[in-house]
Amino acid sequence: EVQGSAQATLTVSRETSVAKELAISAEKSMVEIPTDEKTETATFTAAFRDQYGDKMTAAPSVAWSIADAVEGVSISNGVVTVTKDAKNSITDSKEFTITATSGTLSRTSTLTVKRAEAQVAKIELGTVNDMTIPADGANAAEATVTATVKDQYDTQISNPTVAWSITPADKGVSIDTTGKITVTNEAKEYIKDITGQQFTVTAKSDDVTETATVTVKRAAS
Repeated sequence: EVQGSAQATLTVSRETSVAKELAISAEKSMVEIPTDEKTETATFTAAFRDQYGDKMTAAPSVAWSIADAVEGVSISNGVVTVTKDAKNSITDSKEFTITATSGTLSRTSTLTVKRAEAQVAKIELGTVNDMTIPADGANAAEATVTATVKDQYDTQISNPTVAWSITPADKGVSIDTTGKITVTNEAKEYIKDITGQQFTVTAKSDDVTETATVTVKRAAS
């Protein structure tokens, strides 16, 4: 009869962690296109879980890409950078698909890049030739100053509201709400020669103003 006992040791350990699940988190879902040399960014982060469902602290490498990228929109190491050049391709807004890939794992997210609400940034006025006071009994002389109103992206604003004025406010010279200058025979009372008088035309849209000059004179005798 054999008496006594025996012991054995069994070691149970986990397998080396292997990435089985990939998730993407985004710092923000929308970025506005800048108007100057500054850049706007949005950071995307990849997180992994292993075969045990645990979050991996030593994450695998990740390759980032952006679909249908345009000038001024790029991605590097999960950081999307947007520059003012994006305005050349994006006239309103555009949604981009961001993809993170690691081995056989892949996940996507989205980012909207858009223009900020249009604000009047500048006004460009067309030139007006010298205007001649009409002779007695003749019809008034007319000339229209054109105003091109542009936003912070240097894009023309459609149907802007423009307020017009002309100085000095002398009799016989006026401007209407469309920028049309009218010169009547009454201007002869204070403009006596062919050198004439210079008037300043002012266009205002929101808080932006621009001026142009026009000379009103008598016709040569």
